[in-house]
Amino acid sequence: MRVSKLSRAAALALLAFVVYNANLRSVTSFDTNPTRYLPISIIKEFDLDLDEFSFLHKYPEWWRGNKQVSPYYLQYVRGHYMSSYPVMPAILSVPVYAIPVLLGLTDGPVSAMGFTRTEVVGTFLSKISAAAAVAFSVGILYLTLLRLTDKTAAFSIALLYAFATSSWSVSSQGLWQTSMSQPLLALALYFFVKAVEDADNVVYAGIPLALSVACRPTNIVFGVILLAYTVRRHRAQVRNFLLFPVIVGTLLLTYNLHYFGSLAGAYSTPTMGSFTYPRVEAFLGLLISPSRGLLVYSPFLVFALAGMALTFRRNGDPFYRSLSIASAFLLLLYSAWSQWHASFSYSYRFLVDLLPGLCLFLPTTWNWILAHWWRKGLFVTLAIFSVLIQFIGSFYYPCGWFETPVGANRHPERYWDWQDPEFLRCLRAGPVDPEGLRFIREMLHR
Repeated sequence: MRVSKLSRAAALALLAFVVYNANLRSVTSFDTNPTRYLPISIIKEFDLDLDEFSFLHKYPEWWRGNKQVSPYYLQYVRGHYMSSYPVMPAILSVPVYAIPVLLGLTDGPVSAMGFTRTEVVGTFLSKISAAAAVAFSVGILYLTLLRLTDKTAAFSIALLYAFATSSWSVSSQGLWQTSMSQPLLALALYFFVKAVEDADNVVYAGIPLALSVACRPTNIVFGVILLAYTVRRHRAQVRNFLLFPVIVGTLLLTYNLHYFGSLAGAYSTPTMGSFTYPRVEAFLGLLISPSRGLLVYSPFLVFALAGMALTFRRNGDPFYRSLSIASAFLLLLYSAWSQWHASFSYSYRFLVDLLPGLCLFLPTTWNWILAHWWRKGLFVTLAIFSVLIQFIGSFYYPCGWFETPVGANRHPERYWDWQDPEFLRCLRAGPVDPEGLRFIREMLHR
């Protein structure tokens, strides 16, 4: 029986969702604290503040920093505790939270592990939301690739995107900004590719593209450059393309001005880091540093970068060229940020939004890779290594590397220590005992 392309896409998404949750835990940091619980506030109180979650208003007892100051992930403004980060990922997660919250599953006494039920269920739902969103992007990427290459190549590249990149070890493991912005970018690129055959599809691309920027403001780079592409190649659709971005942008800027008095929102505060100019150390660190480099944690993507370079040939495809420029500018933008290394996190967290676009460049080099045994062998070797690295991030991280022997934030040279890369330290430390199994054991013990 013939299997439809939608069925294969759904099967890929389901496989990814199962694997993403196989570690039975959420791999995240304080950064996601507001987004984990904000959907509960939206559903129960129809607001965007976090006033009701007192456990968020101070650092936990085990935190070794200054417990007297407000946590960096919150801003106390206009009499409310507000998230320091964009609220759109939480808004988009409401469908996953809705039924459990309305059934009262997030209410109750302290659980077996010493956390409130709100904390336990909120963290669980945030992981489900992230895993579902990123798994969705796997299916969407597969459908996009089918328009660019054959079924075998499309299936293979989609699998690599799912399990050989930080889609697995980062975006799917907790409700980061990129957990939503990355799938939204994948969906936008799907409509841009479809627009090659039917220009009306470019209008639909404006919706996920705008939401992606609302989730992750640095994606404005993609927004601006793909808007320029639309103006040049699909001028008749520009007005409709801009309709949804204008609405989302107006709401976002109104929210930022109302609560933070700045168009940039909480990002205008000093605690969020600062942009200067692109620095060589940061640029190379994002690509090849042993504890954060894109080409260290997903080395097979070197073939995608080669495909990216090919787009600047004479008569190169305008869409691919625009995507290349946007990817390069986003890399330069992060290399200008003081926190280019993303602090406490695994691998190249800041660059995961590049992944859907980078994977679209692999079809341009696919036949070249397969043409000679040594290139094919190299590609397969790098792909297997990439999967192993992501497996470590999902099952073995964290392992204490960030804090010992000295804090990496205070000693950024540690990101360049080839004798002690984070993934190797975590591999040696062994797998982390999952919260899910600990919770089940403690419940059974009680």
